Amino acid sequence: MQEEQQSSKQKLSKMSRISIGLSFFVAVFAVVSLIAAGFNNLSYAAPAITGDFTFRQAESSNQAVFIIGETNGGSTFQVPVYLTNSTTFGDANATPFFCIEAGVDIPNTSGTEAELKYVQDHSLEDIGLLYILNKSRVLNENVAGIVPRSDSISTTGDTDKAYQAIETYATQVAIWSYLYQKNPSDAKHALARGGKTSEEVFNIIKEANALDVPLLGIGADFNGRSIYNTYIASVVSAAQSYTGVKKLTVTKADNTISKVGDDDWYQSSEITVAGDPSDDLLSYKVTLSGVEGAIVVGEDQNEKDTFAKGEKFWVRVPANKVSQETSRVTVTVTGTFNNYLTGTVYKNDANNDLQKVITVTGKTGTESSQLTLDFIGAPDTGMSKAQTIYFIGLIVLLCGVGIIYANAKPVQIEE
Repeated sequence: MQEEQQSSKQKLSKMSRISIGLSFFVAVFAVVSLIAAGFNNLSYAAPAITGDFTFRQAESSNQAVFIIGETNGGSTFQVPVYLTNSTTFGDANATPFFCIEAGVDIPNTSGTEAELKYVQDHSLEDIGLLYILNKSRVLNENVAGIVPRSDSISTTGDTDKAYQAIETYATQVAIWSYLYQKNPSDAKHALARGGKTSEEVFNIIKEANALDVPLLGIGADFNGRSIYNTYIASVVSAAQSYTGVKKLTVTKADNTISKVGDDDWYQSSEITVAGDPSDDLLSYKVTLSGVEGAIVVGEDQNEKDTFAKGEKFWVRVPANKVSQETSRVTVTVTGTFNNYLTGTVYKNDANNDLQKVITVTGKTGTESSQLTLDFIGAPDTGMSKAQTIYFIGLIVLLCGVGIIYANAKPVQIEE
C-alpha cells in the first residue's frame, strides 16, 4: 500500500512538472506571437536627424528613384525620394527629407561629399509645415498617415514598400502644394516644369489617381479617385489654418479671489492645465505678467513655476499691488508634448542658392496657451491695527472711569 501511494505521488509530481513545462511553453509561444504580430504591422518611420548629413537620392541599378503620379489622360507628375546618407529606398537607418523650394535646383547627386553636405540653417517655425510633418507616417510612426491603409487602394509589389512610397509622395506633394498656395507669386515655390505652368502642373497633381515606382516594381491604384482631393487636400487646408500641432488648455475653477498669508496676498482659484492628446503632455511651465510681484504657487502652497502633468496651481498677487480698480494678470502656460515632431531647415554648405530641405530633428515640442485673471481690491472699511489698539484702550479707560465712579462713596456734609 505504501509503495502504491509513493508511486502515485511520483506520477502526480511528474504530471505537475509536465504541466508547468507546457504552461511555460504556451506563455513563451504567446509572447513570440504577440511580438510577431507587432512586427507584422510594419512601421517605416525613420529616426530623427541630430546633425549635418549628406544629400542622397534613392537609387536602384544606379538610376534615380521617382514616385510617379499618373492621370487617366496619361499626364504624370514625378516626386523624387531623398534620404540622409543612403541611396536605398526603405533603409531603416536613413531619414527621409523633403524639399521646400519646388522651383529651386538640387545639388548634383554625383558630386563630392563636400558638395552634397547639408547643414542646419534654422529651426522650422512654419506651423503649417510642422503640421504636415506630424501627419506623415514616413516621419511619425504614431499616426495613421496622410494616406492610411485602405481596401480601396490596390497595391502592386511589396505592400509595405508601396505604402511607404504612397506616404512619401503624399508628404512631398502636401509640402509643395501648401507652400505654392501660400506664396503663389514666389518663383522658389513655383510648380512649373516641363514647359507647363504652375497651374497646369497643379491640375495634374489634382487629377492623378495612380502611383508607379517602376524601378522598384511597386505601385498603387486608387480606383479612379484623385489622390490629392481624397487625402492630401484636407491636410493642406488644415495646415493653412492650423495654430498648433497639439492643443493646450488652461482653466480656472471660478472667479473667486481670496486673501491669504495674513491678508498679505490675494489668491486666485485653482488653475488646471490639460493637453490634447492628454497622454502626450509631459510637463508645463507658467510665467506671469501684468502685476509686479505676482507669483505662482503649487499644491503645497510653495512658489514654483514648473509642473508635472496633472498638477494644479494658484496665482498670488501682493495685496498692496491691488487697488479698487482692476489689476489684470496674464498667465502664460507652455506645455511640453511627447510625440511632437519638430523640424529644422537645412541648406547646402557649399552653395546657398541650392534647394533648402526640411526634416525631423526632434520628437518633443511645445504649445502655449494664456489665461487672464482680474484682481480687484475691496474698499478698506476696517480699522488699522493702531486704530484698533487705540479704540480698545479707549474702551478700557472709559470702563475704568466708570468703575471708579460707581464705587466712589458720597461725601456727607455736616451742618
